[in-house]
Order: sequence, then structure tokens, then C-alpha cells
Amino acid sequence: MIEHHQIFPTLLTQFDLEGKEILDTMANKVRDWSNKDGFKKGTLTNRNQTHKEPEFEPLVKTILSVAKDVCKKMAFESDDVIITQMWPSIQVPGGSHHEHSHGSQTFSGVFYLSQGSDIILHEPRPQVEVFRPRVKEINLLNMLTCNIPSQPGTGIIFPAWVRHSVPRTESEIISIAFNLVVKGKY
Repeated sequence: MIEHHQIFPTLLTQFDLEGKEILDTMANKVRDWSNKDGFKKGTLTNRNQTHKEPEFEPLVKTILSVAKDVCKKMAFESDDVIITQMWPSIQVPGGSHHEHSHGSQTFSGVFYLSQGSDIILHEPRPQVEVFRPRVKEINLLNMLTCNIPSQPGTGIIFPAWVRHSVPRTESEIISIAFNLVVKGKY
């Protein structure tokens, strides 16, 4: 008898926020901040408390609701989920963002206000590429990266330890990134 088991899965959760008016309001606020701060591209680091701004309240409520659902799915004993940081980013054509992860957080995520390059999630197990045979076909058991398209009104939540990057973009991308911590017993 042969029995296969999949171990150590990583949950990625995708969600939507409906309403073009809401997306436009948030995108206009990010552009206003960018113009006011004289900052034309990249992360608006001085705006890392964006979740406290009234224009972003519908997004914040959605993120927290989805994060609580993720906690249930993962069977976490949690009292609550809080957003520790939320910040806007504008990537201009030709821009990219290096591979990185977010320490001291439970989850990270991104929400897209405009369409652009995919976000790439990278295989987190360091030894997986050591002495690795060539593969005939990429599948969930042998993939080294996972590309998630950026779609306006769509966001993703994933474990904060997952390394991720954004390749060179052909068009402007406006996004909102965030970090979450699960409150409870550790």
C-alpha cells in the first residue's frame, strides 16, 4: 500500500472589497498624501497608521473580518486580531520591490487599488532547492514561487514569515499593505 500525505501547508486567503467609489476614495487619498509629502513612488513610510484614517474604514473592517476567519480556519485560540501597521505604496512603471518578509507579526497582506504586477510568494523552506531534480510540470508539491495577480478591489492575507516580492511593473500600482497580530495566548 502507498499512502501520500501533504504536510506543512501554507494558507493564503484572497478577499474582495466591492465598490468602485470606495477604491477611488482610497486611491485619491494615497495620491493626495504622495503629493503633499513630495513622495512620488515607493512606500509612504510616514503613513504607517493608515488604518486609523476614516477613508480606509471599509477596508479595515473587511481585513479584520477576513483575518478572524483565517484564525478559525487555522484553529488558533485567539481573543482578537489587530492591525499593527497599514501603509500605502505607489509603484511607478519600472519599479519593483525586493524579496522580504515581516517579522514580529502573525499575518501580512496587501490590497490593490489599481492593477499592476503580480505579487510573488516564495517557497519558505530553505532546503527545498538543494539537490532538486528537474520537474516535468509545476504543481503544488514542487513549486518554488506562487504568483498572485494584482486586481483592483482584491486583497490577500498570508503568514508574515512568507517571503514575497513584486517584479518590475509595466504600469503604476497603488496598494495598501498591512500587518496583523493575533491577540491571545502564545
